[in-house]
Amino acid sequence: MWTTYNDNDAIPDRPTGDGTTNGWHRNYTASAIWMSTKSSIEVDDPNVEWGDPNRFRGASVAGKDGEYTRFAYTESSVPPPTPIGDTVPPKDPNNKYTWTMDPPQGDPEKGIWVWQSIQTVYSDKSTSGWSEPFRLTGADGKDGNDGNDIEFVYKITQNNSAPTLPANSNRDDYTEPNNGWYDNPQGVSETWQYEWVAQRTKPAAKAGTGNWGNWQGPTLWSKWGEKGMDGDGYEYIYYRTQAENIAPDTPVAANNTDDEARPQAFINGVAQTTTSPGGMYWTDDPQGVRENLMFEWVSVRKKTDGVWSAFQKPAIWAKWGETGLSGGNYQYRYKISATTPSIPTDQAASGWSEDSEMVPPEGQYVWQIHRFKNADGSLMAWTGLIRLTGADGKDGEDGNSIEFLYARNNDKDNYPQKPNSNQTTDWTGTGPDGTQWFDNP
Repeated sequence: MWTTYNDNDAIPDRPTGDGTTNGWHRNYTASAIWMSTKSSIEVDDPNVEWGDPNRFRGASVAGKDGEYTRFAYTESSVPPPTPIGDTVPPKDPNNKYTWTMDPPQGDPEKGIWVWQSIQTVYSDKSTSGWSEPFRLTGADGKDGNDGNDIEFVYKITQNNSAPTLPANSNRDDYTEPNNGWYDNPQGVSETWQYEWVAQRTKPAAKAGTGNWGNWQGPTLWSKWGEKGMDGDGYEYIYYRTQAENIAPDTPVAANNTDDEARPQAFINGVAQTTTSPGGMYWTDDPQGVRENLMFEWVSVRKKTDGVWSAFQKPAIWAKWGETGLSGGNYQYRYKISATTPSIPTDQAASGWSEDSEMVPPEGQYVWQIHRFKNADGSLMAWTGLIRLTGADGKDGEDGNSIEFLYARNNDKDNYPQKPNSNQTTDWTGTGPDGTQWFDNP
């Protein structure tokens, strides 16, 4: 997301290009009055328009500013602590994170997301303090697991008191319309001047399993402008594809109905069916990337003066983690024993070592176990007990030796061909299908 600012007291024209013409500038200043945003990969993408100017600082009265809201941003793979201070930008209490007044890009391929914190500045220059950071960008899939599912719900209020969070439920696409919580922003108005957002995530899981976490927030999403301008509602929809080069066409809404959210998907002008990868329709919420649906796209439209705009050109929301990127990982432990040891049940694997180069004395062997550490830090149970060193010969026969080779590919359903027989000790090389075999994982 890109942000640009304008210092004019009168409403400026919508920004164009890279957002630095006709009085617009992309660096936040104390004199900035208007803000416009743009969701695109490149700031000067001609196919994505800047949003309508939004006044976030009140008009001057007797030389004093009215109430306004500050937005600060940082990037992190985990929730950062709430920033502190009335400086612009704010400070991290632990001096670990750098906060800025312009949104960074993040790095979704490495699980680094963009977070936002909000502060209200009152007419007497006092402040509300900075809000708990709220994650703005989506997550990518990692290491063979589906990407985290994420859901957002929105509620408008008449005052600046945060509403009660919705009930915790394991139902997908959960809303509480009777309690004012909806899938998409409703837009603020002169009566309903505040809109709040809450979010929850479902930890990475295979085949749609897993439970939703508790709702987080709520965080202020938008506020009625001091000049009485209409607030804008936003609607986000999502679609998944197998590859980045088969992006969905820009969706077309059938009418001006709120929460339209399900136009049929087209790719290169061809309507997608129920047998198409990703399904037939766009969805209200992110579905999560996976091995056969590696890219999830988002399209957004805005409601101004009661009328919905056209949906914008889709942009990538989430991407399946590529081989070698950090997410979850395997951990290994080793032990010397003459007999088959028991698999440990404690997390520390008491009696087992991280030393993979240990040499057993005569008559004893090296054994190995492993476990998987998920991207969120949770640990699976120890498993996979195998003996790494060879056995002695019996009854005058030559002793047996054992070698292990390892290979990687990106297709779980297409196993590599086994390497040719070779009498060279500690052999590595290329198999008959071109697969490279290695000594170690």
